[in-house]
Amino acid sequence: VLNPASSASAGGGVVTTTWSGLNLDNADHQIVRSHEKVVDPRPGHGSTQRWLDDGLWVGMFPAGADVSPIAEIAWPATGPLTATSPWRYIPLDECPEGSFSWSMDSKVRSNVDFVLFQGGFDFPQELARATLRVTDADAVGQVRLARTLQGVGEMKVLWNEKGGEPGSVSWWLDGDSTEHEVAEAEDAPRTITPEDVCGVPAKTAGWLTEHEVAEAEDAPRTITPEDVCGVPAKTAGWLNPGYTHQATLDLAGVKAGTKVNYRVVSGNSGGSGSASFAFTAPRGGGDLGGSNRFLLLADMGCTYEDGSHYHWEEPDAKNTTAHVARWAKDGYSELAFFIGDLSYATGYASKWDKHLTSVESAAAYLPLMVGKGNHEQDDASQPPNADSPQAVQSGNDAGGECGVAADLRYVMPYPIPASPPPPPPPSRWDSGGGDGDVVSEAGRAARGWYSLNAGAVHFAVTNSELNCTAGSEQYEWLDADLKSVNRSATPWVVVMGHRPIWDASSLNKVDPYEDLNVKALETLMLAWKVDLSLYGHEHYAELTCPLKSDGRCAGPEDQDADGWGATVHAVIGNAGQSLTAFPAVRPFYDVYEGHEWGFSSLEANATHCSLFFWGDAPEDQDPPLRFASTMVRSYPRTAAPQAA
Repeated sequence: VLNPASSASAGGGVVTTTWSGLNLDNADHQIVRSHEKVVDPRPGHGSTQRWLDDGLWVGMFPAGADVSPIAEIAWPATGPLTATSPWRYIPLDECPEGSFSWSMDSKVRSNVDFVLFQGGFDFPQELARATLRVTDADAVGQVRLARTLQGVGEMKVLWNEKGGEPGSVSWWLDGDSTEHEVAEAEDAPRTITPEDVCGVPAKTAGWLTEHEVAEAEDAPRTITPEDVCGVPAKTAGWLNPGYTHQATLDLAGVKAGTKVNYRVVSGNSGGSGSASFAFTAPRGGGDLGGSNRFLLLADMGCTYEDGSHYHWEEPDAKNTTAHVARWAKDGYSELAFFIGDLSYATGYASKWDKHLTSVESAAAYLPLMVGKGNHEQDDASQPPNADSPQAVQSGNDAGGECGVAADLRYVMPYPIPASPPPPPPPSRWDSGGGDGDVVSEAGRAARGWYSLNAGAVHFAVTNSELNCTAGSEQYEWLDADLKSVNRSATPWVVVMGHRPIWDASSLNKVDPYEDLNVKALETLMLAWKVDLSLYGHEHYAELTCPLKSDGRCAGPEDQDADGWGATVHAVIGNAGQSLTAFPAVRPFYDVYEGHEWGFSSLEANATHCSLFFWGDAPEDQDPPLRFASTMVRSYPRTAAPQAA
């Protein structure tokens, strides 16, 4: 017998399941745990879990889920091996009855089944099932902010709901009773017929069927299994994601530094609105009065704190999330960057829900700008959208998501389409672009590279999983972007990408993918005098000296009149996933190495740019400062960068 409570909210608290009547004399019910099983067999990746070769376990599933046994799925998939993967699961203790309290701290859009199994994780057989009614399945959740192409004059608000009817966002300023409401765009594409126009030749000789007006940019959006590339994203890991809703606030006339309050209003029947949140109206590029501070992180994942197991567990992500959230609410920073390996869902969509529910505590209070890593992008298959580029890495690090799952949930500014657009891709080293037509909005957004200005800094976010080599679409975009930077307005330039150009293992690296791909961007960084380049991928913290292309630290003789000698490189991939070991022989160019969970921050004004590395601490304590480094330049800048 398996019994949960009859109903519960997914917005917090716990649900306790109890079981009884187990016959431990039955060989099928005996608990047999083997050695630690490695989820990811590659050194320094993934995590371990207790593997149940035989015996009983309980899993948490969407109501009505098919939980029949399936064959093992190739990496990065993990068990238990059921047709629908459990969101979470626990092996049972060796007693005929017991209970477990599940935390309800992730967005859930359906009722929940708790299922009791025998046969272990490899050969599960359903014994009992009990259904929990979720009372807030229709509620607004996962509220988050993002900057747009228009810069500081706008702020995009995103949220998730089960239903797809457009909603709205109400916003107001402190001390001002005027409440503004921004309606979300309608979802459906529109078309016309000859009866909708007025006369000839439009009705007759000039008529062309299928006059379609593209969907509005801010329309609710969702995906189906046909939109992703492979397994487990299409199969065991699939979960209906509901709809990503979005509305863009027009902040024209709102002074930088002003507190903006807002709340989401649901447009769905039975849906409820969100709580009220607030953010600080951002400073634009060229606003050099005082300093700007930015939060930086990569490779985090998420944490369930109830002791249950789940795909690729990251037990320390909760500390990083809590620290970043507290600083976001306290106004420490007005902008955060998360450069890849965001949720580590890798095809298991329920983990996206936990990730987005967790980061709401920070992202509802400041824009969270993301880049894609290998665990969002990499797949051997061409994305179903013909305009979307294919990853140059031919593995399956993203578990069949091929960037589509991330693009649904994080709507970033997209690059201006190439003119003319690139030709259709003859190989995975090309960028995509259709048949010579203008690349669609979805195709542009799928590229994952963009730039923005904030205070004294120009930030460029690249996609290391796509083609970066000379002549590629991304290379040409970055070249043009860096060329356009006004160093009088934004004297500091920071480039980000998931995979490092330089890190502690670079001298021993024989990976042709990284050597041939991301290394190509270093030419542009040195030519356009990029000050700092930030990466994830390696799960540690690291800072180099200013590095020349041959790996030599720049000396005083290399510095120009402003004080720039070469680009400094930093790895900030220690936000929560299992830590990567440093090589036995440390490189001579490293200034700092930190083998500890944590995050980083950047502070910049016209003449100084400081990078801070923060260490790990319990959620209710302040993170310790482990290392800080400051670059100093003259202002205004006088030594103009040279073209590549």
